[in-house]
Amino acid sequence: MAKGAEAFRSIGEVATLIGVAPHVLRYWETQFSALKPMKRPDGRRYYRPADVEMAAGICALLR
Repeated sequence: MAKGAEAFRSIGEVATLIGVAPHVLRYWETQFSALKPMKRPDGRRYYRPADVEMAAGICALLR
């Protein structure tokens, strides 16, 4: 079953979608204050659809 467009995504899913490694997304969080995924108390990141769009935009600009 595929996730809906409004579903939250894990860092691994987002990394695969935009074609970068998960550590790149973590680094971008430190460099681009607009990229702020939700973090659970255990530290896991969950990206909202707007966060995925932001990450894809950053990726496009840097390439």
